[in-house]
Amino acid sequence: MTSITVHAPRQVPVPRGATWGAWLFRQASLAVEWVRRARDTRAAQGSHSTRAVDANLLRRQALSFTSTDPGFAADLYSAADRHELAD
Repeated sequence: MTSITVHAPRQVPVPRGATWGAWLFRQASLAVEWVRRARDTRAAQGSHSTRAVDANLLRRQALSFTSTDPGFAADLYSAADRHELAD
């Protein structure tokens, strides 16, 4: 006759604070992701405003060349437009 011994493992309780720790870790990772998205959005908005400021400075410089070299001034105006509309 053959006999088989089967051991039933006892129930292991969840360690104290494991559920709370997992929840806290998840919240922290969500917060980090939110900060990254906010930073990327703000950086994108900042580059647009910086581009506009740069383009306006270039247009101001082009205005000073209008009377002496109108062709060069026109080139600067078009470069300012392209720079502002880039992205």
